[in-house]
Amino acid sequence: MKAAYRSRDTWRATFAEVVLQHEPGEDGACITCLRPAPCEIWTSLEDSNRGVFKEMEKLSGLDGRELELALYPERVTDRDFDGL
Repeated sequence: MKAAYRSRDTWRATFAEVVLQHEPGEDGACITCLRPAPCEIWTSLEDSNRGVFKEMEKLSGLDGRELELALYPERVTDRDFDGL
């Protein structure tokens, strides 16, 4: 079970690192592809998997340490996975 949660955590963090680079800037354009926000990354994600889209929206609202803890939780023992 621990391996499955670790795999999920790794996948989610990698995916978030790609998607969150496509946030809108102050000018309303995507800071990565410079197209009007929401860019194709966000619209494609919303069209293909609404649940993952909502998760990425939640993560986009976090900053610094909060985002790091959400993406890279410290899970060392099986007990760390209790309640998931």
